[in-house]
Amino acid sequence: MPHLCQPVPLDKIRVPTTARTFALEVKGDGLEGLHLRAGDIVVCEHGAVPAPGDLIAALADDENRIGLLVCARGRLWLRQGRADTPVDDLVIQGVVRAVVRRVPAGG
Repeated sequence: MPHLCQPVPLDKIRVPTTARTFALEVKGDGLEGLHLRAGDIVVCEHGAVPAPGDLIAALADDENRIGLLVCARGRLWLRQGRADTPVDDLVIQGVVRAVVRRVPAGG
């Protein structure tokens, strides 16, 4: 079966923004397991209550991090690639609401 595409009105893909919306650019290639690549822009909502399975932005050791919030061994963890960090060691900044990926010319 061929891969089909259906037209989508551009207003359908707009990301609603508020005073609590912020964006981060992905650096490095450690998040490819989460389908994020270097250069992707993640749009986050500060103050949203994250749930296990959500992609979140968090602050650890004065660095912004993006990862999957998982529940394992009775605790919440931030999963980034192969490494898990206990949520207790992080400041959750927001929940990822959208990812913007620019396609290079000719690519």
